[in-house]
Amino acid sequence: MKLVVRKLWKNEIERRCALLLKKNALVESELPRIFRFLIEKPSDLSIDSLICERGNLYTLFERVLVRRELKLCYELSSGKIGRDLFKKNRILGALLNSDPFLWDKDLQAFDKLWESYSKESLSFYLRRALASLVICKEPELYTLHVDYLSKLLKRLLSMLKNFPDEDFEFLCQHLEWFFTGTFNMGTEVNYLEIQTLKASLMEVIFDRKFNLGQDKCDLTSFSEDRIIVLRDHLEENSELNHIRKSIDFLQAEYDIVYLGFSEIDYVIEISDTFKGKAYLLPRKELKRSLEFVRTLGAKVCLYSSPNSGRLFNQSAYLVSKRVASFQVHFLADIVSSGIKEMDFFALGNAYSEDNLRHEFGENFWKLPGIACNIPSTVFSGVSSKANDKIMLSSGNLFKLNTEVLKAWMQILKNVDNSSLVLMPFSSTQTRAYELAFRKLLSSVMNEFGVSRDRVLIQDLQGQEAVMKAIKQARVYLDTYPYSGSTSIFEPLSLGVPIVSKKGINFRASMGESLLSFLGLGHCVANDEEEYIRKVSDLLDNDINWLEYKRMQIESLKSFQGSLRNSLHSESLDAFKVLFSKNNLNNSDKLDL
Repeated sequence: MKLVVRKLWKNEIERRCALLLKKNALVESELPRIFRFLIEKPSDLSIDSLICERGNLYTLFERVLVRRELKLCYELSSGKIGRDLFKKNRILGALLNSDPFLWDKDLQAFDKLWESYSKESLSFYLRRALASLVICKEPELYTLHVDYLSKLLKRLLSMLKNFPDEDFEFLCQHLEWFFTGTFNMGTEVNYLEIQTLKASLMEVIFDRKFNLGQDKCDLTSFSEDRIIVLRDHLEENSELNHIRKSIDFLQAEYDIVYLGFSEIDYVIEISDTFKGKAYLLPRKELKRSLEFVRTLGAKVCLYSSPNSGRLFNQSAYLVSKRVASFQVHFLADIVSSGIKEMDFFALGNAYSEDNLRHEFGENFWKLPGIACNIPSTVFSGVSSKANDKIMLSSGNLFKLNTEVLKAWMQILKNVDNSSLVLMPFSSTQTRAYELAFRKLLSSVMNEFGVSRDRVLIQDLQGQEAVMKAIKQARVYLDTYPYSGSTSIFEPLSLGVPIVSKKGINFRASMGESLLSFLGLGHCVANDEEEYIRKVSDLLDNDINWLEYKRMQIESLKSFQGSLRNSLHSESLDAFKVLFSKNNLNNSDKLDL
């Protein structure tokens, strides 16, 4: 009799799961029933017997996670069933077991962990904190998540200095992976707090790893009319070219030195490839690198290496020790550096300072426009693909959340014969999330009934290949709520009409601010409904599409003459003001 009951019960679970998977039904109503059924299972039957990599139950719950059904994840994690169900898969277990009401108990357990140190337990808590942020897409829960994350990081910071030598490297590796995933937590998140904690962790780790100890710096030694541009590397790419074009006009007034790191033992000069001087610094000899940079005596350091989501960033560590009188976060990130020795964040006057002050620990140094180079148009005629209804986005997959993907699927449904091209793998950091992204995309496509042949994912590297692909598009899609920044320059310079959306903070409003500054405010939608309507209209209406293209080209052409020269003149004045100042404390503020 027991064998019959067990078989019937197991068959019923399999039948219900298979039905949901086949119909791609909404799991909100059916999954709780399955869970109640699981609770009533025969006492001598193990949950584990139902779990395997290709089992229906495993696949069903994996789909729940990929779709980021947060409330269901909370329900599944409550009680013994949720824990038993995924105890064989630590990642899924960490994802499910992310109820914020249990976090205080977690932190108490983490405190006790120090008394009975366990690498496996530390690894679990780090994964759990990150997983909570990955699946959380509901704004009202962000505060709870980030509060938990902040408390966890503060505990790590307090114990890091005394961490066992043999396991120090292990923890550092987990922290690097951990921070990679925290950069796109949401527009409501207090990135200043997270970045400040991360910068403190970075400084402690590097001090210990390279045995640098206490550091003293004489600010009076930084007196030369010299600007150093500090990056993590000096490999030729679109970012470096953009930075150089933004400041090359200063060469007549100031000595500009570019600095980057490489896997070498000594400082090497590579000035042949730059208009000014350039040096490669030894990545593993940080003390030697720091001493060399300080001998340059530069008055201004433009820190231009992204460190959001990254813990081990040698260039960020150098500025945390002070390498110039004035250290400026310049064309590097769209969040605060969190570094206490960073004096200013270079902010274009196209942005509203009043709405941004709470997001940054640095003072604002106001520069004209958007604080960087406006590209020249390279448009050379109507594209041969002008009649194809192709919309394209080169936003990396961290920006392609459920919200924006659903909007794009709705556009595909609205416009017959339209297609979508995505280029989400611009960074090596995205590779770890490729499978999850493809599953998420597939789920959203199925929800809207969009066939696979209408969405193309291209894996392109290098600016030339990306530009060639963008030129074939009819409309470029800016992402939201994580707006594009320099990525918008490519379709802009090619004359490909862009549609963006208004945002609520700096990260979300960069596309809006750039387009409005160029006189292209008509390309910015006020809400999602208007965004969908604008894109659909550009795909379907040739007259409007040509008008958008004409206005975009004319707007860029206006920057190639007197207006560009005027912006350069105002930027030069801003640098002269900075060079004229003595050393300032962090309570001072520069406004132009």
